[in-house]
Amino acid sequence: MSSIFDEYQEGAKKARGRHTAKFWRHADREHYICPRCGRGGDEVESFEVHHVDGDPYNGDMNNLRGLCRECHYRVHDRDPPKSLEDWKQEFRGLSENDSA
Repeated sequence: MSSIFDEYQEGAKKARGRHTAKFWRHADREHYICPRCGRGGDEVESFEVHHVDGDPYNGDMNNLRGLCRECHYRVHDRDPPKSLEDWKQEFRGLSENDSA
């Protein structure tokens, strides 16, 4: 039996998917530039669609912004996930400390 919260989350996930597709139908992904940091697709890992008002059900184009992944995390006051290269560097540092 699913809870109201689970149903809300599932509906929000579907809405986000629709809104992401809608946003990229109107934006040129190939030449898109993150409005927060000014980096383009060749400089970022990926772009994500952000709901400005925080409502995942509000798919109005004025409420949708494409942000690079790092900026999207920062807008939500979260640290961006580490890249593979960051993990490799961290692991190398741990390995060097173990051998000392």
